[in-house]
Amino acid sequence: MAPVENVVAIVVTYNPKIPRLQTALDALGQQVLHLFIVDNGSKNLNEVRALVANVTSRSLIEMGSNQGIGAALNRGVSVALAHAPRWFLTMDQDSVVQEGAIASIL
Repeated sequence: MAPVENVVAIVVTYNPKIPRLQTALDALGQQVLHLFIVDNGSKNLNEVRALVANVTSRSLIEMGSNQGIGAALNRGVSVALAHAPRWFLTMDQDSVVQEGAIASIL
């Protein structure tokens, strides 16, 4: 299924379980124009970086420390505005969307 135009997703991470995060990002990344992962100071940041490396539709924003979910979401939205989306979707690091979920929501 093709990504939905004008929709970007922001996922805030903090010490995520990498296999679950990979499943979540793969499922979500197929459905949105761009995926922004905002890391809130994870101890396993190198593993999070590896999930973003070489995937052009994913960007990692590193907060450096845990500044809270509100600050992370605000930062994600601020960076994502450069893509001029019509819609933002915010997700937990462990939530996996079903195929076609974003199109159904719209």
